[in-house]
Amino acid sequence: QLTVGWLPAFFHPNPKNALVIGYGSGVTVGAVTSIQEIEDIDCVEIESAVYGAGPWFSDINRKSYENPKVHLIYNDARNYMNMTRKQYDIIISEPSNPWIAGVASLFTSEFYDRAVEVLKPDGVFAQWIQLYELDPEDLRMVLYEVQRKFPEMSLWVTDSDLIIIATRQKQKLDVARIAQIVKSDPSMIRDFREFLHSETPEGLLAYYVMSTEAVSKFASNARRNTDDHP
Repeated sequence: QLTVGWLPAFFHPNPKNALVIGYGSGVTVGAVTSIQEIEDIDCVEIESAVYGAGPWFSDINRKSYENPKVHLIYNDARNYMNMTRKQYDIIISEPSNPWIAGVASLFTSEFYDRAVEVLKPDGVFAQWIQLYELDPEDLRMVLYEVQRKFPEMSLWVTDSDLIIIATRQKQKLDVARIAQIVKSDPSMIRDFREFLHSETPEGLLAYYVMSTEAVSKFASNARRNTDDHP
């Protein structure tokens, strides 16, 4: 949850706003608030009770539920994205497992078609995928649908979860910038040590798996996932 909030901001040279799909425990939104350059964070959450539980996780979510940079929107994410005229530097999609009925619509080709339009041309899209209980063919399918609209990708694994970083432009990770961001915030240093098991910001690279060409090879001949045939 922390890494999916930080990684897209590390890949974007100067992010100012972000859209987060799903509030959950508020940890990811809290991670995004710790990036000082980001001034405006919209979080789309379909269930108001989830946001109401935020204070129960105040030890780990940076009290994101009361951060003035965060604007909570109670809506279905697809509905919000179809209606909004805003564009974002970063979009983070972290719904529940793709095999859950209803949630599957946040992994279809039509969802990624619209994500490209809501994201600024130089923006960064991040997708969280729960690897546990997920068939390899379904993983290929999701990767194929993402890469169809975002040709440049890198994959990261933390524990049993996969994080996709997807862009339309070549990806560049400035490790010196990451170190500067992390070292300027004691809470990030703490989280790197406690949750990423790293004493230095560079330790983040241990979670890297593969990039564009390897993803394309792995996802070739994948099935399609569409609204009409999920």
